[in-house]
Parts: sequence; C-alpha cells; structure tokens
Amino acid sequence: MDMNSELTRRSLVELAVERMRERILQGDWQVGQRLPTEPELALQLGISRNTVREAMRVLAFSGLVEIRQGDGSYLRTSQDPLQAVQAMSRCTLEQARETRHILETEAIGLAALRRTDDDLQRLRAALEGSAEHFMAMSMPTSAATWCFTNA
Repeated sequence: MDMNSELTRRSLVELAVERMRERILQGDWQVGQRLPTEPELALQLGISRNTVREAMRVLAFSGLVEIRQGDGSYLRTSQDPLQAVQAMSRCTLEQARETRHILETEAIGLAALRRTDDDLQRLRAALEGSAEHFMAMSMPTSAATWCFTNA
C-alpha cells in the first residue's frame, strides 16, 4: 500500500469515526443498544466494511463502543471519554487540580454510600497495617531493634 492510499484510508477511518460520533450525539443509538452490523454501517456511510471495522476499533478504544466477538457492537456511553481526556490535556495545571478535586470528592462520596461492612473491615485492616508500618519505619534503628528482640 503506498503512502497516498494509506492517507486516504486513514482519512476515511477518521471520517467514519466522526460520523458515528455525530450519530451517537444525535441520539440515533441508545446506551446498551446493539449497533448496526458492519455491512449495514458500510452501506449507510458509503465506505468499505474494513473501514467500518477500523472505525469501530477506534470507538472501542475510546470507550464509546463495546465489541462483543460474535455478538456485535454495543453503545457503552453517549459521552465520549476520549474527548474529555483531550479537553483535560488543554487545561492549566490549576484547572486540572480543580477537576481532580471535583472528581475525587464525588468518587469518595459514592464509595461511602456504596460501601459494605466487609469493605469497612478491609479498610480498617489496611489502615492498621499502614500505621504499624509507619511506626516501625519512624522508630530509631536501636529502638526498633530493641522492640524486635524483646518482643
């Protein structure tokens, strides 16, 4: 394959990805819905099945689509995670800190709401182990040695 045909192929894949993202944003497909087959999409978009397959791989990599071998492709989300990451890459360090703070605060709240008694027990055990490790590391060597030999 020469360089020009490779560029054309890449451009077609990018165009197919863009068109499918547009259809997702327009609500043509619902989250969890099985997407049209490769031949159907190829016909709808006016491109080859190979180009559709490559575009689906891009969408799967970005987290929008889940490809189930032998079962088809399904819409995982209508919000493109890759676009969020791209937007974050253009923000300042302060904006990134603010975003991280917002996300982590929400994640902590959800974890607290969804936690189980078993989760709490494992968290307590991890904290105790961490505290013991910190205490052992912060003791002077002679005190640590005395504690170890006189235990």
